[in-house]
Amino acid sequence: MKIFKLFLVVLFILSFYNCSDLLDDFLDEEENKDKQNSDLFVVGNYLYDINDGLLVKELGYSGTKSFSKDRLAIGVPGEDKINKETGRGILDLGAVYLFDRNYKLIKKLVPDSPDSKIFFGGDVLWLGENLIVSCVYERVNGIEGAGAVYIFDKNGNLIKKLVSNKPYRFCSFGEEVAVSDNRIIVYTRGKPDNKYESGEVYLFNQDGELIKTITAETPKLRGRFGRKLGIFQDTLVVVPENEGETYGIKNFGEVYLFNLEDGSLIKKLSLDNPEQDGRFYGAKFFGSAFDISGDKIVIGAFNEDIDGKKSAGAAYLYDKSGNLIKKLVSDKPNEWDYFGKKIVASENAILVCADLEDYGTVKDAGVVHLFDNNGNFIKRLTSKKSESRPLSRMNQYEIAMATKGDRILLGFPEEDAQNIKNSGIIYILDSKGNFIRAIDNPRPVVNSYFGKSITIE
Repeated sequence: MKIFKLFLVVLFILSFYNCSDLLDDFLDEEENKDKQNSDLFVVGNYLYDINDGLLVKELGYSGTKSFSKDRLAIGVPGEDKINKETGRGILDLGAVYLFDRNYKLIKKLVPDSPDSKIFFGGDVLWLGENLIVSCVYERVNGIEGAGAVYIFDKNGNLIKKLVSNKPYRFCSFGEEVAVSDNRIIVYTRGKPDNKYESGEVYLFNQDGELIKTITAETPKLRGRFGRKLGIFQDTLVVVPENEGETYGIKNFGEVYLFNLEDGSLIKKLSLDNPEQDGRFYGAKFFGSAFDISGDKIVIGAFNEDIDGKKSAGAAYLYDKSGNLIKKLVSDKPNEWDYFGKKIVASENAILVCADLEDYGTVKDAGVVHLFDNNGNFIKRLTSKKSESRPLSRMNQYEIAMATKGDRILLGFPEEDAQNIKNSGIIYILDSKGNFIRAIDNPRPVVNSYFGKSITIE
């Protein structure tokens, strides 16, 4: 009888702990559901709430993140497939991990072609409930590096695979991918008119049916037309990487606006004098950076001379029809500030980075200039612990910027936060640039560069 009573006591204790675990799991799921209604952002492996800056989840995977209403996809293009017994395998095959919004793994996605260095998962984008995944160097019909773009449903089932209709070795179909509500846009290096790497842009509908192939008016050798893509409202933005024919010099120079429905050209944007003073890097690099601010587009020309100051930099604000609204410059331009080298915008704010601008007595600290949606200057933003960056480090990692709604996020990966060299830090500010809070590296170690990239849901 005593043994039976002892057994009942033990059973009760075990059932209590099991119920406690179930309750904890239930509460965690309810908390995650609450967070689903909040805007989130990702830094490395870490998921944060954008409003309070609190850590929501450590995801366990570093890579390209993309959110849908009820899914999270993480692309890991550098993932290897290694045989544990032999130690040999496929390097940089790539994979995509598909999670529900309670961050439970649904499926691991892999490419059709089991080759090394094809980088499946370089781009992961949601189009409604379908997931778009690039595999930039996949072998297609025996052609090495031809590239492909996959369309999956939200549960990871393959719907269709898109490829170039004129593939050649390393044409890299899917090197750049963009999506709208009902369009998929894919860049490939292409060679229209037999101009090697002159570039092509494929415009598909949401089902992967080709609408139009867009090329430059005059294809140029290694022009890479479409190497940068963007979408705002019903307009497609296409930027060639190299308007010159000198291999390796990415001088940009033109920005094209197309109708997103049918691919017809709306307008070509360029500067009246794209070159200056005949020096080797005399190009103004118009179009090397751009972003969308509501119904406007902001385009950088970071190498433009301002008031005689070499490479002080500028940015240009246009409406959706390509009409110039305003030219943005620093109120205190200096040589080699590179104002406009990086641009991030939302419907409420425009952030223009001057990557090598001095701040006070601190040389090359890097400064972010905050403007409103109409291009009116608000204030300068920089790290609270700006330190001079030696020449060997100055371009290793730029200031990371992101903005949505009434929040601005700035990442300073080279800041010696917590007295640890290059451990990095992130600042959350409101849309007027007022400081809200700082987020330290959760696992600070030397040269961990926390904050080098920020992805907002």
